[in-house]
Amino acid sequence: MVNIQELIYSGTLGGLNSDQAHAVARQTAETGRFEPGSAEFNAAFDKITSDPDLITGAKFRDQTKLYHGDANYNFQDLINFAEIQVGGSYRRYSLNSFGNIFTDSDGPIDYDEYRVFTHKYKKVS
Repeated sequence: MVNIQELIYSGTLGGLNSDQAHAVARQTAETGRFEPGSAEFNAAFDKITSDPDLITGAKFRDQTKLYHGDANYNFQDLINFAEIQVGGSYRRYSLNSFGNIFTDSDGPIDYDEYRVFTHKYKKVS
Protein backbone atom coordinates (compact mmCIF):
# COMPACT_ATOMS: atom_id res chain seq x y z
CA MET A 1 0.00 0.00 0.00
CA VAL A 2 1.25 3.48 -0.89
CA ASN A 3 1.80 6.01 1.92
CA ILE A 4 -0.47 8.93 0.99
CA GLN A 5 1.33 11.40 3.26
CA GLU A 6 4.65 10.76 1.54
CA LEU A 7 3.06 11.46 -1.84
CA ILE A 8 1.43 14.66 -0.62
CA TYR A 9 4.59 16.07 0.97
CA SER A 10 6.86 15.06 -1.89
CA GLY A 11 4.83 17.15 -4.35
CA THR A 12 5.13 14.41 -6.97
CA LEU A 13 3.37 11.23 -7.86
CA GLY A 14 6.16 9.45 -6.04
CA GLY A 15 7.18 7.61 -9.17
CA LEU A 16 3.63 6.38 -9.85
CA ASN A 17 2.19 6.40 -13.31
CA SER A 18 -1.22 7.94 -13.99
CA ASP A 19 -3.18 4.71 -13.42
CA GLN A 20 -1.40 4.02 -10.15
CA ALA A 21 -1.95 7.59 -8.97
CA HIS A 22 -5.63 7.28 -9.85
CA ALA A 23 -5.88 4.05 -7.86
CA VAL A 24 -4.32 5.77 -4.83
CA ALA A 25 -6.70 8.72 -5.19
CA ARG A 26 -9.71 6.37 -5.48
CA GLN A 27 -8.57 4.42 -2.42
CA THR A 28 -8.31 7.66 -0.46
CA ALA A 29 -11.70 8.88 -1.65
CA GLU A 30 -13.37 5.60 -0.68
CA THR A 31 -11.97 5.71 2.87
CA GLY A 32 -14.85 6.12 5.31
CA ARG A 33 -17.48 6.22 2.54
CA PHE A 34 -20.60 4.16 3.13
CA GLU A 35 -21.97 2.15 0.25
CA PRO A 36 -25.40 3.52 -0.80
CA GLY A 37 -28.15 1.22 0.44
CA SER A 38 -26.05 -0.22 3.26
CA ALA A 39 -27.20 -0.03 6.88
CA GLU A 40 -24.39 2.44 7.65
CA PHE A 41 -25.34 4.65 4.72
CA ASN A 42 -29.04 4.63 5.63
CA ALA A 43 -28.29 5.44 9.28
CA ALA A 44 -26.03 8.37 8.31
CA PHE A 45 -28.61 9.58 5.77
CA ASP A 46 -31.43 9.46 8.32
CA LYS A 47 -29.31 11.26 10.91
CA ILE A 48 -28.34 14.10 8.57
CA THR A 49 -31.77 14.60 7.00
CA SER A 50 -33.52 14.72 10.37
CA ASP A 51 -31.08 17.23 11.91
CA PRO A 52 -32.32 20.85 11.50
CA ASP A 53 -28.99 22.38 12.62
CA LEU A 54 -27.61 24.11 9.53
CA ILE A 55 -24.02 23.28 10.53
CA THR A 56 -24.48 19.53 11.05
CA GLY A 57 -27.68 18.59 9.24
CA ALA A 58 -29.72 19.04 6.10
CA LYS A 59 -33.30 19.23 7.36
CA PHE A 60 -34.94 22.42 6.15
CA ARG A 61 -37.72 23.66 8.40
CA ASP A 62 -40.05 26.47 7.40
CA GLN A 63 -43.59 27.07 8.63
CA THR A 64 -43.94 30.61 7.29
CA LYS A 65 -47.52 31.66 6.62
CA LEU A 66 -49.19 34.42 4.65
CA TYR A 67 -52.80 35.43 5.20
CA HIS A 68 -54.37 37.75 2.63
CA GLY A 69 -57.76 39.32 2.15
CA ASP A 70 -58.96 42.10 -0.13
CA ALA A 71 -62.18 43.82 -1.10
CA ASN A 72 -63.14 46.11 -3.95
CA TYR A 73 -66.40 47.94 -4.65
CA ASN A 74 -67.39 49.72 -7.86
CA PHE A 75 -70.02 52.47 -7.42
CA GLN A 76 -70.98 52.52 -11.14
CA ASP A 77 -74.59 51.55 -10.39
CA LEU A 78 -74.96 54.32 -7.77
CA ILE A 79 -73.04 57.21 -9.34
CA ASN A 80 -73.60 58.37 -12.94
CA PHE A 81 -71.02 61.14 -13.45
CA ALA A 82 -67.92 58.90 -13.11
CA GLU A 83 -66.80 55.42 -12.32
CA ILE A 84 -65.51 55.29 -8.77
CA GLN A 85 -63.98 52.29 -7.06
CA VAL A 86 -62.72 51.89 -3.53
CA GLY A 87 -60.94 48.96 -2.03
CA GLY A 88 -58.49 47.70 0.45
CA SER A 89 -56.37 44.75 1.37
CA TYR A 90 -54.86 43.21 4.45
CA ARG A 91 -51.92 40.85 4.74
CA ARG A 92 -50.42 39.14 7.74
CA TYR A 93 -46.99 37.61 7.40
CA SER A 94 -45.88 35.09 9.99
CA LEU A 95 -42.24 34.28 9.34
CA ASN A 96 -41.39 31.02 11.06
CA SER A 97 -38.29 29.30 9.69
CA PHE A 98 -36.79 28.40 13.07
CA GLY A 99 -33.79 30.51 12.10
CA ASN A 100 -33.18 28.65 8.81
CA ILE A 101 -34.09 31.59 6.55
CA PHE A 102 -34.99 34.53 8.78
CA THR A 103 -33.72 35.79 12.14
CA ASP A 104 -36.60 34.04 13.88
CA SER A 105 -34.80 31.40 15.94
CA ASP A 106 -36.47 32.71 19.12
CA GLY A 107 -40.00 32.62 17.66
CA PRO A 108 -42.11 33.69 14.69
CA ILE A 109 -41.89 37.24 13.34
CA ASP A 110 -45.39 38.56 12.68
CA TYR A 111 -46.20 41.75 10.84
CA ASP A 112 -49.26 43.22 9.19
CA GLU A 113 -49.73 45.24 6.04
CA TYR A 114 -52.79 47.37 5.29
CA ARG A 115 -53.67 49.07 1.99
CA VAL A 116 -56.55 51.29 0.94
CA PHE A 117 -57.14 52.70 -2.53
CA THR A 118 -59.58 54.73 -4.57
CA HIS A 119 -59.96 55.00 -8.30
CA LYS A 120 -61.94 57.55 -10.30
CA TYR A 121 -62.49 57.32 -14.01
CA LYS A 122 -64.39 59.84 -16.10
CA LYS A 123 -64.58 59.84 -19.86
CA VAL A 124 -64.15 63.30 -21.29
CA SER A 125 -65.81 63.91 -24.68
